[in-house]
Amino acid sequence: AGVGHGGAWVSGAADLGADRHGVASVAAPGHKAACCACARLAKDHAMRALRAYIDIPPIWLFLAAAVVWILARELPLIMAFGPVFRVGGCQTIAVGVAVILWAAWFFYRAKTPIEPRHTPKALITSGPFKYSRNPIYLGMVLILIGWVLVLGALSPVLIPYLYFWMVDQRFAAPEEEGLRHAFGVEGLRYIQTTPRWI
Repeated sequence: AGVGHGGAWVSGAADLGADRHGVASVAAPGHKAACCACARLAKDHAMRALRAYIDIPPIWLFLAAAVVWILARELPLIMAFGPVFRVGGCQTIAVGVAVILWAAWFFYRAKTPIEPRHTPKALITSGPFKYSRNPIYLGMVLILIGWVLVLGALSPVLIPYLYFWMVDQRFAAPEEEGLRHAFGVEGLRYIQTTPRWI
């Protein structure tokens, strides 16, 4: 009897262990799926954060300026712009920097985010924004044009235009929707009465 009871106990323990294993085998796929979903969410969040810091016009400006420098050094074709143009290029860069700083000051005064893809807290229509909806982007284009003139080579002459086109399509145009959404009729009126560039 003792053996029988002992055998029954062992058998019950084995069944219980099997049940536990069965529960584990059922729960494991769900747990794994949850972990995968969390990992995907974490990856998406990290990519969005990385994009917020990397996919911005100043980074693109730096890359475009590097391409201009490489082309001017390695494949200049001809030196199309002499000393006079180089002086003009330095002045153009200075104007671009001044426009950016001027516009940034108005962002600071209005306490609204200067970074792209952030919801604006205030509609700025004075200062440089009276003449252009995107004075900071305009200043960056001027810096790149000036850089091409300073280096003097013909080969990178189209890079400023390509940068202008990229910023226009990737940042300036989508931001207009943000203005409409955030400020309604007032934002639409500003878009209609002030040029996107100049």
